[in-house]
Amino acid sequence: VCVQLVVGILFIFCTAVMIKQIYMLTNVDNIERKQIAWINIWPKSDFNVIDGILQQQPYINKTLHCFKPLYPLDYQYLSKIKNWDGKSVDQPEVEFDDYRITPEIAQFYGLRMKEGDNSFELGENEAFINETLAKRMNMDNPIGQFIEYGKNRKRIKGVVCDFQTQDPNTPVVPMVFNLPLKSSSNSPGYIAFKYEGDWNTCKKRLEEELKKKEVSYSKLADGEEFYQQYIKSEYNLLKLLGVITVVSILIAIGVFITGAILDDRALKTRTFGALLLIMMASCHIVFMQDDFYWYYITFSLGFIVMLVMPGYHLNKEAKKHVQGA
Repeated sequence: VCVQLVVGILFIFCTAVMIKQIYMLTNVDNIERKQIAWINIWPKSDFNVIDGILQQQPYINKTLHCFKPLYPLDYQYLSKIKNWDGKSVDQPEVEFDDYRITPEIAQFYGLRMKEGDNSFELGENEAFINETLAKRMNMDNPIGQFIEYGKNRKRIKGVVCDFQTQDPNTPVVPMVFNLPLKSSSNSPGYIAFKYEGDWNTCKKRLEEELKKKEVSYSKLADGEEFYQQYIKSEYNLLKLLGVITVVSILIAIGVFITGAILDDRALKTRTFGALLLIMMASCHIVFMQDDFYWYYITFSLGFIVMLVMPGYHLNKEAKKHVQGA
């Protein structure tokens, strides 16, 4: 029983850590990924036609024209900051990825501002940077300071909270956010959109509509699907834990039956607590619940049943024995 108790606690701890890790990777970030996709349109002559098709689909509830989608990442436009306020002689140039930002883009992706103007409004010679870039340049108070790259000299208006655009195990890259270019030759080539329902169903229906209209596009991508490929190993480990759960349940039931045959109330109660813990972990593995409060409440109840109740029954049996003597 003691071995069962130790194994049960270790099992629950590992399961809780794994579920919370996947939850952190998929939900706790400063950008929205779920049910957001984009289409890369080339040639751009079909842009308005495809835009109209997207607007007519009942399962698409919002669209956004953009030069470069924030997520999933399609390409990087890297440049280097050669100089900035407070730069020391021995500090190297800092490479960054260039993005275009408007209040509409920030709202669409749910971006958050760490410091500065929450409206995400930019002037002609202003820019936002992310937390990683501020740290890379050793800026303690970046608001109002200037950065220089290419032929540009921009005043930092705000610091955007870091968000991941690649593998979650890859460090966040430094980013600069500028206004979209106004040149007619630099018209948007992407349409990001939010959809309802399953992505595979949405993608199939949309591809059929685009095929009917005989329009050309380069790529159709979904943010959540793109991100899931990076955490396949975590999900595979959860499947393994699911198999262990089934085995643990069978063992717990066997011990419970043994306690019933021997009429050992303490053993039955302790096994019931262990079974409650294992079943709770199994439900969270299967349904991937995001609410961890219920997880730990159930864990606490199972732990109490496993440890406290057997002692209560043993104490009760001891009193009966003393009174009988």
